[in-house]
Amino acid sequence: MKRLFFVLLIVAVVCGLYSYVTKKGGVDFLRQSPLGKSFTPETTYTPSTVSPIQKGDLPLLEQINREYTRISKVVLPSVVNITTRLKQEKNEMGQNPMEMIPFLPPGMIPRGPRGESESTGSGVIVSKEGHIITNAHVIKNAKTVEVRLHDNRILNAKVIATDDLADIGVIQIEATGLTPIVWGNSDQLEVGEQVLAIGNPFGLSESVSAGIVSAKSRNPNIRQQGSALYEDYIQTDAAINPGNSGGALVNIRGELVGINAAILSAGGGFNGIGFAIPSSLAKFSMESLIKSGKVVRGYLGIEIGQIDRDKAKFFDLALDQGALVNNVAPNSPAQKGDLQRGDIILELDGVKVKDPSHLRLMVSLTLPGQKIKLLVLRKRSEKTLTLTVSEQPKNFGQGIEEGEEKSEIEPQSNVIQSDNVFKGIHVQDLDDRIRQRLELSPEVNGVIITEVEEGSSAESAKLQPGIIIQEIQPKKESQAWEVKDVKSFLGLMKRVKKGEDVLVFIRSGKNSSFTILKAKE
Repeated sequence: MKRLFFVLLIVAVVCGLYSYVTKKGGVDFLRQSPLGKSFTPETTYTPSTVSPIQKGDLPLLEQINREYTRISKVVLPSVVNITTRLKQEKNEMGQNPMEMIPFLPPGMIPRGPRGESESTGSGVIVSKEGHIITNAHVIKNAKTVEVRLHDNRILNAKVIATDDLADIGVIQIEATGLTPIVWGNSDQLEVGEQVLAIGNPFGLSESVSAGIVSAKSRNPNIRQQGSALYEDYIQTDAAINPGNSGGALVNIRGELVGINAAILSAGGGFNGIGFAIPSSLAKFSMESLIKSGKVVRGYLGIEIGQIDRDKAKFFDLALDQGALVNNVAPNSPAQKGDLQRGDIILELDGVKVKDPSHLRLMVSLTLPGQKIKLLVLRKRSEKTLTLTVSEQPKNFGQGIEEGEEKSEIEPQSNVIQSDNVFKGIHVQDLDDRIRQRLELSPEVNGVIITEVEEGSSAESAKLQPGIIIQEIQPKKESQAWEVKDVKSFLGLMKRVKKGEDVLVFIRSGKNSSFTILKAKE
């Protein structure tokens, strides 16, 4: 009985205490539930309603916001999304060739039937007749091209033509109510100027990113297909990603100043370095494609090389100034205008030539039949030449030999015994066997290298067996000496002084170029 009595007493006390605290509000058992499954909500909620920064407090930033919005609204109707269905080439594995190097255009996605893939990119409306400019790599080899407009209309497009050398393509749609973009002048762009990149990165339509012009006249050899390509890119830090290719780069007036083409990235995404084809080059290519279905470019008929640090020092020139003429084609405008191998082209019509790519671009933009004036450095003296530009041949840029053609030639006894830059080179005459093996014409003279000793100046200049030496020119001489055979080479070599750098004209395979043999310090 006592035990039952105590149990009832404890229950009564607990019930009374619970009733008391819940009425008085002394302890909130529900709020302090260890499981947190229930709680009593607050009866009031008072958020802040006054912004610490009021409208008009930051007029400059507000104006910038309004202008960015205004530019975007003006330009967006002119930028389209392009989807192409491509016939899959063997061994491509659904990848764009540019994905194999750090410069990336839009990637291909294998969505179609077996043997096909889809690729997404961007384009810009440039005429009321429905012409759209884009990159050649966006529409190349496309079976079908589909365009999505700003108002979500989806239309089939016809490929007009492509210009692989400049990576420009033109398509056309039949539609009304189009908004062509206004062309800007990329030549007037300044480094640091604000720009917007508009396109469809990763298929995300009508994406706008802002940045500045980081640099101009970039020539990173993005497509790595030889020297016949035309690259004069605008570099920008406006975000460009796969899918932006063919989209618009515009200035603060909403004018088209570039066609987005590629990015520099180790991992495939935006790293702050994007490239756009300048509007001056893109427009030239586009208008020619529309007019004649091809691009008509100027042509001189020369092979040109870079003025690197060693050559600049040899010729007493500023670094990366001008272009060195490696060869002149027979019956070409260059030959008819008296341009010679070994000339250094310094200016074209008063414009300083920065490098071979710059010269190649200026010549290509010159109309056939037009006369130009070249300022050249010949025999260390300046000379002005007048040339008439012709039309670039159809096969221009094809069949360019890459790398060096090595010949299996056994070392001979003609070892150069000297204390100048030719020490350590083994050579022999171009006999009938070698001429046949290398397919050399009778007009080609010189000596062929059979061995290069380790640590020699020739090894530093990357000369290898199989390379033919045709001319040599010591620094203090005003013109080159022709090498006819081993006998003449040995005689000329003895005239080269110890410690003197020598310019050497060489032939490797079907390529010819100049290199410097530097004296050991």
